[in-house]
Amino acid sequence: MIGTEILPVMLNKHIKILFSLLIYSFITAIFSGVSFASEDNVIYEQCYLSRVKDAKIGYSCIIQKETTDKDKKYIITNRHSEQEFNRFGSTVKLVQDFEYTEDAYGNPKSLNAHIKSIGEDIFTEALFYPENKIIINSTVNSVKKTREITTDKKILFPYAVYKQFKENLNKSGIEYSTLDPIADMRVITINAIRMGSEFLSEYNLNQDYTKYRVTIDLLPNIGNYEWYTSDGRLVKEYSSILDIEQIAVPKEKIHEKSASADISKHSIIPVNTVINFPFSIEQITYKISTKNINPEKLFVNNERQRIIQVKDNTAYIKVKNEQYSGLKIKSELQREDFKKYLQPGVFINSYNKDIKTAAAVIAKDKKNRYETAKAMEKWVYENIKSKDFSVNFANSSEVLKSLRGDCTEHSVLLAALLRAQGIPSKIVVGLIYKEKPESTFVYHMWVKAFTDKWINLDPCFPEKSFSPIHLEITESAFNDMQDRTNVFLKVLTGISNISIEILNYSAISNPVAKIKLSGEKQANINEFNILSLLKNNDDFIKKTNIKGDNEITKIEIKKDQKEEYIKSGYYYYSCGNINSAVDSFTEASKLIGFNNDFEEILFTRKLASLGLFNLANKKLSGIYDMTIWEKQIKSIKRLYFPKILPDAEKEMLLAKIASNIEFNGNINEAINLLEDKKLYNFDYANYLRAKAYNKKGDFDKAESALNRALEINPENLKYRFELATILTDSKKYKEANDEILFILNQQVFDKEFHESVKLEQYRLKSLSEKKKEDRDYYLARYFALKGDFNNAKKIINSAVNGITKYSKLYSLLGDINYHLNEFDEAYKNYSLAAKYDKKDDYPLAGLASVKLSGGDYKGSLKLFLNALSKNEKSEEILLNIAAVNKLLSQEEVSLKYYNKVLYINPYNYKANYELACMYMNLGESEKASVFLKKSLSVNPLFAPAWLEMAKIQIDIKNNYLANTYLIPVNFIDSNNPDYYYLSGLIYKNDENYSKAASSFKKTLELDKNHSPALKELKSLEIKE
Repeated sequence: MIGTEILPVMLNKHIKILFSLLIYSFITAIFSGVSFASEDNVIYEQCYLSRVKDAKIGYSCIIQKETTDKDKKYIITNRHSEQEFNRFGSTVKLVQDFEYTEDAYGNPKSLNAHIKSIGEDIFTEALFYPENKIIINSTVNSVKKTREITTDKKILFPYAVYKQFKENLNKSGIEYSTLDPIADMRVITINAIRMGSEFLSEYNLNQDYTKYRVTIDLLPNIGNYEWYTSDGRLVKEYSSILDIEQIAVPKEKIHEKSASADISKHSIIPVNTVINFPFSIEQITYKISTKNINPEKLFVNNERQRIIQVKDNTAYIKVKNEQYSGLKIKSELQREDFKKYLQPGVFINSYNKDIKTAAAVIAKDKKNRYETAKAMEKWVYENIKSKDFSVNFANSSEVLKSLRGDCTEHSVLLAALLRAQGIPSKIVVGLIYKEKPESTFVYHMWVKAFTDKWINLDPCFPEKSFSPIHLEITESAFNDMQDRTNVFLKVLTGISNISIEILNYSAISNPVAKIKLSGEKQANINEFNILSLLKNNDDFIKKTNIKGDNEITKIEIKKDQKEEYIKSGYYYYSCGNINSAVDSFTEASKLIGFNNDFEEILFTRKLASLGLFNLANKKLSGIYDMTIWEKQIKSIKRLYFPKILPDAEKEMLLAKIASNIEFNGNINEAINLLEDKKLYNFDYANYLRAKAYNKKGDFDKAESALNRALEINPENLKYRFELATILTDSKKYKEANDEILFILNQQVFDKEFHESVKLEQYRLKSLSEKKKEDRDYYLARYFALKGDFNNAKKIINSAVNGITKYSKLYSLLGDINYHLNEFDEAYKNYSLAAKYDKKDDYPLAGLASVKLSGGDYKGSLKLFLNALSKNEKSEEILLNIAAVNKLLSQEEVSLKYYNKVLYINPYNYKANYELACMYMNLGESEKASVFLKKSLSVNPLFAPAWLEMAKIQIDIKNNYLANTYLIPVNFIDSNNPDYYYLSGLIYKNDENYSKAASSFKKTLELDKNHSPALKELKSLEIKE
């Protein structure tokens, strides 16, 4: 039955409702049933496509064989199914293999299943004996269990079911019972009511079939339909759960590619009300309506969550914030009263030695069960580094090893740690409100622990109190497969049946303080949005230029609370109010959407640059796609993080000192604080001491402090960079140059830092070079890199009047002309440079670029090849040769040169991007994605690669991930027409045609010749 066998995996940021099991490779079931010696005879074979609406999610195939053993006839039915779909940016693959054995009379003999996935490995065997006895052997993640059940119902397996429909096709209904391997080998009863005939035309079915409405006793409120041939064979089935259907197709059709479905939007419950600061709410009153279900049976009624009124299928539920200090903890706990909440199970395997060790370490020095429980909640949140949806329902010991997963993995690990320390724990499943990217409720899992009463703990959101944005549906000891099945059956009854309205809510208090500013200073603050703040918070702080906590009262909350939190955080930091700054940054961090790694990395970089390392570390632990971001994380660590992380108290002190040095000018106070001997062994404290002495002009002491910092942490490049600037100011040019060359030779992928180092190098060279023309050249390069082209031009023009044959100055002037689109002047200056230094490849490449900009591809190629002959390892020249060959439709030659670039530098982001585009043109999106991620891992500010990543996801209708990939494009260039074009395609995929049209119109405003947008807009007008 589709309602039980293909029950969906519904995941969001916080939960998987696991009724199907995930796997990444083909699995072959190893069965221990009856062994047959004679040759099998296939009597029936059929394949089915699985779809959600029009998007294919996979297939299933059935083979029935007739065989004999010792003169006894048996029917064996093998069913293999594979599904693949998207869920909030993750690809989920699901494979199931079942083998049913029946005798010639349709009596069941055995049922075997092997279900394996990331995080879970399940073998199940059901053996049938006389007197209606069934022995069920199961192995779940190496935990074995045997149980016996009896039933007075006649169990039918697939062949017997087929005979029932064949022989009773004209009856008004058919009822039968079977054993369901997905529902933990539970006996289920299925009732099929005949509805008449219906013509099906898909896949050459092209005839009338008998249609049935099918209900399952475990899920009576979920509608299923099945269509049968006149000889009793199933051709189509449909379930109202996520609108999944299966339809019979020829075997060769099952592997055809099509757009994959994104099921995430089917498992969310939208609401019209936006809750500001959802974790700071005192209470909420909900109006919850259900279809054909009594809401009192669906939602828990307890002290925190009270059902205050029920009318028809509508319940009014008031939920309070749970605030608890744990001050009334009793010393003893009567274990017998909590036996099932303390015992280990297949998921919560608290007996595991690693779990016990971790629990003991966390609980050390904790005064009572409450403190231990809260410490464990925080520990799980901070240590599960990878918030990974591809993980199935891993048990707690597996989660402890991998430290990956979503809320189910967070919860089973927390529950196991609690039990290992003798604290009773339950698993809770329900709903949680989320405001990004839209206001919705999503399914979620958390934990209850008994201290002196049951308290709620959410290891995904370890807040001081438990917010009423959590709606509880059910709770369980979750000790075995039966417990899990009961939980998910309860939850599944509400899927697609719940609507939620927020009638009212009240906040505990306004969580953000207002900044009292006036006039121009207030206007300066409002100039910034979140991403510009992340780009340049130092400028923001310096513009406010206000000191003292007495100025701070309250900041008004506008549309984007995240932006306001960041503004207030930066302001508080500039005033030296570090506690308030951390509070604001913490709230802002919660509002960065799931999977939005781009903002997370930017935010982390800024936090670390302010010395707020602990919060920065937490943000890094939540990065989703390490393929893209691993290099950036390593760079952030090497640039900004100290070797010895200060504890929370010392970090706050050091951050206050850093604020004094940078923004308040309290240098002497900072130096006095930093002379504390307790700080001597902290590399970051020595770095701050150096900055303070540098500001004071005491270069010797600054150099000494930096040498101490580097002695502790020689890998930190920011320390080395600071040392280089001090050495330059001290006129120790050779030592400064050594430090800069060392930095430039390191693999650090941080464009802003790299530019800062190059600027310092040019400043150093402009001071230290012996020849005046060299000093002028580097000074001009310094201004040119800063974007001050007027000053750069003045310096060059003044220099070349006296030194007419200094080729580098002419090349640099050509670069500036080229950048300013002064192509004739650029060509003239590159020509002079080439004339004065015939061995230099650079001016030839400049001349080629000018010809290329004028459309002279062949002339450009000739000059680039000439330049290459003088410098065969120039990545830039090779890239240009590849690009020109591509323009000349010589793609094989182009590919050769891009590969040459990657041979020299495998991380060249442009070459990786171009190879990705070639694979995209060949329809090989998976290969393209590999090269695009490699490109972005080096340069995440390269917008074209993000656009291509988004296109790949749009093509397979993975709109959630496509939107995520477009966030950086809007940050890099908010007027990029392709950003709006692809946004329009996403809206179109979601059937939001008005917003799609608006996006396509915006594209055409920015680029009136954007033909794809024009085409899409016309198609929408026709549709309307």
